[in-house]
Amino acid sequence: MKPYRFHGFGEQVNYDLLIDFSTNLNPLGPPRELSELINECLKCRVWARYPDPNYAELSAAIASFYRLDPEYVVPCSGASEAINLAIISAKPDTLIVIAPSYGDYELLCTALGIKLKYVLMSEVGSSFRLSIDSLTNHVEEGRKCVVVIVNPNNPTGTYLSPKDMLSLASEFESTLFIVDEAYVELSGVDSLINYDLPENVVVIRTFTKSLAAPGLRLGFTYSSSKSLSRILDSLRPTWNIDSLSNCVYTKLLRDHADQLKRYLSESVRYVREWRSYLVEMLNSLGLKVFDSIANFVLVKHSGIDTEYLRNVLARKYGIAIRSAHTFHGLGREYSRFSVKHPRYCDVLVKAIEEVLKGP
Repeated sequence: MKPYRFHGFGEQVNYDLLIDFSTNLNPLGPPRELSELINECLKCRVWARYPDPNYAELSAAIASFYRLDPEYVVPCSGASEAINLAIISAKPDTLIVIAPSYGDYELLCTALGIKLKYVLMSEVGSSFRLSIDSLTNHVEEGRKCVVVIVNPNNPTGTYLSPKDMLSLASEFESTLFIVDEAYVELSGVDSLINYDLPENVVVIRTFTKSLAAPGLRLGFTYSSSKSLSRILDSLRPTWNIDSLSNCVYTKLLRDHADQLKRYLSESVRYVREWRSYLVEMLNSLGLKVFDSIANFVLVKHSGIDTEYLRNVLARKYGIAIRSAHTFHGLGREYSRFSVKHPRYCDVLVKAIEEVLKGP
């Protein structure tokens, strides 16, 4: 068994023995068709040749599955590459990130000489809310600004409806909005790609979370701006998506669309059911659980340090959780838990209960 070192750990822990509540993947695991297609593509030795650098069939498959115009679809190696390409294409003076949020924006902004600002959502009761006035105060007159919004938000699970997002975009017409919808598919909420987008909005989507396949990288950008889509495509590295991912996802989206839609629909149903159970159990411990429509929940455990909780759960109980203090705007009393089957939730809650009681 491979030892795995968590960031901040002073010792190695056995990853294979962990119940992993730290990663936000589909709790149902990958669809059966995905594994079958991987084997099929491997038998065809796709890895022994270069993929089509234009990814014409893949773009067409993505567009067909979501009923989009393939001319505005730019395939990327996951959401991370897509976001970076969108930021670089806009050449902003200022990048504004709606927080709490994750991301290595500091590194990119430092490298490109971009001013970075965070607009922190307010903690109101059991939810986080974005203030338009706060955003207005950060959009500088005469400077080219780009706003990044993860929607549903990670780690809070907050969601802005397409109506609210489009209203926001219309209020700041000279500002480009990059909307990362990595968790939309598992939340069962409406996506911006189903609407007529203004040219100052680019949507980022990814398959790694919804299909529980983080090692099989694929995402895409979608925008109504032909010029922006062309710039994004020109910035995309040649062969940025490997032959295996290209083959598997093209076949999955094109030839197994109906099965995939049923799988995603089932995933949404189970995420909702299991999230409700997890929230109920965590609330029973007296913890503050924030409202979430995503496949994870943010929890506030006042008086307990998040790294201490993470370390104890990993070392003593074989449970991995996500310390949330590394998300900009959150302190050391927040942790994030992904949604899993109730039998795993019972193990988590029992372990936390014992930690709360103390030695």
